[in-house]
Amino acid sequence: MGKIVSSAVILGIVGLAAGYFLFGKVGNSYIDLQTLVVPSDAFFKQLGNTIRGVEEIRRKILITGGAGAVIGVVIGVMRTR
Repeated sequence: MGKIVSSAVILGIVGLAAGYFLFGKVGNSYIDLQTLVVPSDAFFKQLGNTIRGVEEIRRKILITGGAGAVIGVVIGVMRTR
């Protein structure tokens, strides 16, 4: 069980990092990590995030991290056999 969880966590983190580097770039720079993690309260920040597509980028990064975690579970199960 420990190998499954550790593989899932490690590959989930690797998937999040890969997703950030694949999808987190807008224009010539990457979106600030705080912008991706913390939702904005101000109306104009939300409007700016909507225009830049931050919600779509956040969703793609989370899907990539989830895929990494699933692959980690599969690898962990295969290692325990």
